[in-house]
Amino acid sequence: MNRPETDDKNEYSKHTLPEIMEWIEGVKSTTNVHLEKIDLKDCTPWYYDENLGELRNPAGSFFQVKGAAMTTEKGTMYQPIIIQDEIGFLGIIACKIGGVWHYLMQAKIEPGNVNVVQVSPTIQATKSNFEAKHGGRIPDYLSYFLNMKPESILVDQIQSEQSSRFLVNRNRNFIIISEEELE
Repeated sequence: MNRPETDDKNEYSKHTLPEIMEWIEGVKSTTNVHLEKIDLKDCTPWYYDENLGELRNPAGSFFQVKGAAMTTEKGTMYQPIIIQDEIGFLGIIACKIGGVWHYLMQAKIEPGNVNVVQVSPTIQATKSNFEAKHGGRIPDYLSYFLNMKPESILVDQIQSEQSSRFLVNRNRNFIIISEEELE
């Protein structure tokens, strides 16, 4: 998105919701996503651990998937549950540009996103992601969160994720201020 030009220091933003939705649709129209269902045996190094009764990788990083059962007066319900012991980062960088507050968001494409592209925080990563345990690159802007100064923190809270599918999964939620203007 191009940043708005404004002389009015009290104006929040010139970007309207329809403009933001148009931007998202533009990203979606230029993004080719192909998902293919494959057998678990083709997901190396992920595997089903017979002894633990869970889907996992050998390092035990990222997360594990286990079966959960809940019995009520109506019967027993079975459901997979994601176990993620590490605390991930959900963070937004805020900065003033031309006297107007801006929040750096990203158009994120991931399997499972209902609309293919979703507006996400500046950083959205598990600890295994930002430690690059997958062998890939670390998330953009991670250094801002690892090197933040206490005076730049607006919000820093650990919050739990949806409890019906995630067991003890928590994320550290941040909003930090950058003194520099970011693209």
